[in-house]
Amino acid sequence: PDRNTYRLVYGESDLLPGLVIDRYGDYLAIQTLSAGMERLQPLVVESLVEMLNPRGIHLRNDSPVRSLEGLPLEKKTVHGHVPEAVQIALGTLKFLVDVPNGQKTGFFLDQEANRDLMARFVRNGARVLDLFCYTGAWGLHALAAGASRAVGVDSSRAALKLAQENALLNGIGDRFETVRDSALDFLKKTHQPWDVIVLDPPAFIKSRAQLKEGRGAYIDLNRRALGKLRPEGILVTCSCSHHINLSDFEEILMTATVQSGRRVSVLDVRSQGPDHPVLLPMPETRYLKVLVCMVL
Repeated sequence: PDRNTYRLVYGESDLLPGLVIDRYGDYLAIQTLSAGMERLQPLVVESLVEMLNPRGIHLRNDSPVRSLEGLPLEKKTVHGHVPEAVQIALGTLKFLVDVPNGQKTGFFLDQEANRDLMARFVRNGARVLDLFCYTGAWGLHALAAGASRAVGVDSSRAALKLAQENALLNGIGDRFETVRDSALDFLKKTHQPWDVIVLDPPAFIKSRAQLKEGRGAYIDLNRRALGKLRPEGILVTCSCSHHINLSDFEEILMTATVQSGRRVSVLDVRSQGPDHPVLLPMPETRYLKVLVCMVL
């Protein structure tokens, strides 16, 4: 009731296959991912205007999955006006969202229910490393929870610019540093121990043919992160690859702990938030895995 930013429609889980709608305050982002839903798109837009009266609706039909059904890739505003940066409020923090050109529809709403983990597990004065930081959401939540410093690492210059703007927007720009680098390369180069490391990468496994390669990438990333944490440090590690389930991801983490020589206790297990519900007959809708671990 107190939020106006959330996933409004989550495809099959909301019994609307091929349709994703994200709400960012007075603005909406729509994705139609199947030929059938594409035909209904004008009706969807008309219904949203009638029900929510948004200031703008933007189509983010640039997902490669549309090509499987011969649909063109496109981005365009279909109602009102959508600015380059939409400001949203999440708890005590404010964020700028690039709805027209950002990753996915501009913000990773599926993790929003999990970012309160920072308030639970970040100690006052902690040094936090936010890898694959995108717009800095994990790192900024950590700073709001009492961290003394957060470093956000991403390979995208545009993402880091937005992350720094978000830090300044919240008055914590002096405690937030951005680094343009690959997460793996940064872990290879950093020599200081960290109190908290967040690993929230894109999907390493996008098809079954990538299972072996993707598992290896997850193991290597987690192994290196474990080696950079202080004793009793916290690792928040995530996977959004629906081709591996929670049991598979726990096995990946166990392999990483053995290879790193560190012992790990799992303190919490999460999935996507309630605006991304799970349709039980369709296990692919339960795609996000989040493990919170203490390194001993």
